[in-house]
Amino acid sequence: MNIQCHFDTGSAYRCVVFDKEIPENGEFNLIGTHYNGRTHDEVKEILFNNCQITKIPQGLTKTFPNLNIINIYHSNLKNLVKADLEEYKNIKKFTVFDDLIDIVPGDLFENCKKLEKIVMNFKSLTVVEPDILDRLDKLKYVDMSEYGFYDSATSNPSASTNLDQIKTNLFDRFFKHDEVFIKNFVRRLQRKVHYQPRFIPVPRPGQTVEEHIKLQNEFYSDIKAFTLDDTTKDFQIQIDKHDFPVHKFLLAARSPTLAELLKNNPEVENLNLVDISVEIFEIILKFLYTDELPGDDETNFLHLFAAAGKLKIKKLMNFAANKLNDMIDEENVLEIFKIACKYEQQELKQKAFGLIKEKYPKSKFKDEWIDDAEKVEKLIEFLKKMEEMEKSFEDMM
Repeated sequence: MNIQCHFDTGSAYRCVVFDKEIPENGEFNLIGTHYNGRTHDEVKEILFNNCQITKIPQGLTKTFPNLNIINIYHSNLKNLVKADLEEYKNIKKFTVFDDLIDIVPGDLFENCKKLEKIVMNFKSLTVVEPDILDRLDKLKYVDMSEYGFYDSATSNPSASTNLDQIKTNLFDRFFKHDEVFIKNFVRRLQRKVHYQPRFIPVPRPGQTVEEHIKLQNEFYSDIKAFTLDDTTKDFQIQIDKHDFPVHKFLLAARSPTLAELLKNNPEVENLNLVDISVEIFEIILKFLYTDELPGDDETNFLHLFAAAGKLKIKKLMNFAANKLNDMIDEENVLEIFKIACKYEQQELKQKAFGLIKEKYPKSKFKDEWIDDAEKVEKLIEFLKKMEEMEKSFEDMM
């Protein structure tokens, strides 16, 4: 299987693959014209951007024997395991940005002794095993900043940094917690103190992943019990004449939009939400109390995405965006593009804009219009009218 790529100079001489489907079995050839007559042997970096990749691509070192930087951006990577990095023992930098990884195993980089820089930013992270940085003696820089997991000792990625200090800082910020953390968190909620939780999805020292998940599930079960306890509900959401008794502290803890509204209006005892249907709010409410995500049956993910975006419920918003990314077609592409622009969902916006350009190949949609949904919509309306006029003219002939 041949896959088109191009070569350029990034942080090193690199191969760039954009918007392609990469097979799992590694049976593919990268086809492109080298920059200034250079060769495969000179390629040090590879970048997969907006591709369809379920696992780390295999066989790259057969094509690029001196490869030492792997970057995967916005490519729906779903699985990270040590075996998939077996051939990449010489990599110095590993980057995965904004994908669907839910578990990062502790032995992932066990064979990558030369790693100096790790950047991993995930949407759906559930578990990080705390020994992930063990055995990486050359490591200088680690960034998982979206989840409070960041340290380079200085802001300069190239700075010389003591690995032990990095591990200590990461442990304090990301791993160090136990049942006391959970109990204190619940206590704050029960006192109705405004508190924005930062769930730390890793096991505590000496705890297995299974034990941690069990504890986390027990925690959510305790919170879920609140849904059945009307005596402690102190707030009311109104939607289309339907009343939803809720807990003010939970709304404030899980939705930044509602937290800000309640903070600015502490005496308010009810809230009327518009532009959100009863069915969608029921899904949202279940998620707020239990962290359970909806199934595909009869769920309007476009409306769910819009509602989650309005309430700034990031995890639910990203979940709905992933579903829309799989469902997008010529019929719904404009609506998805508009809502992706409104709530700045970059991956979804890019895919929708690409499909719009494919749908109207003769029209010149400028790349800078990707952030201007109104202009794109007006042009599409104009193109539709032109098509209707052409059809009417043909019918007359």
